[in-house]
Amino acid sequence: MGRQINFFMMPEDVAELDKKIKELGLVIIDDCMPTSSIVVHKSLPETLTHASYFILPNELEKITLTHSENRKEYRVNQMRSPAIEFSHSIIITDTNKMASGRFYYDAMYFDKNNEYISVSDDLKKCNDKLFNWFKRKYQNGYKNGMYICTHAQHWINQNDANLVLDRGVYFLVPQKAEV
Repeated sequence: MGRQINFFMMPEDVAELDKKIKELGLVIIDDCMPTSSIVVHKSLPETLTHASYFILPNELEKITLTHSENRKEYRVNQMRSPAIEFSHSIIITDTNKMASGRFYYDAMYFDKNNEYISVSDDLKKCNDKLFNWFKRKYQNGYKNGMYICTHAQHWINQNDANLVLDRGVYFLVPQKAEV
């Protein structure tokens, strides 16, 4: 069963998350790669148009990639990989809109033998620590089932912005919040 946290986050908030990822001993890989070689990043990029995944270094060989001939890229197959998905929030330029980002984690996945198995206890613990840290850190910014990070709240207030959930459904920010 999967768990998800939806949020609005600015690049300055990403820097704090990056620090936590390192503290937990997780490594960062991109969702999209030009070759079948998995590239590990030292830090989270400040902005992305696709997802990143967090994984334990000793479990990299468990990541399954799927090749897209049309797009000429390799992507992480989330159903077949023990990893935590991270999708950035995106500011939609010139519209005063911000699209939500998310963490997504599933405690089960299909391994290379097509068996539906649990992720390691170590990855479960890392996910629990990450989700709990995030919820505690941004509990004051929790509105309508979404977490609004500190720097994102400043941007929303300054720009009288609308928020976009899942890059498709629009809703207005509730009353301005004190930060």
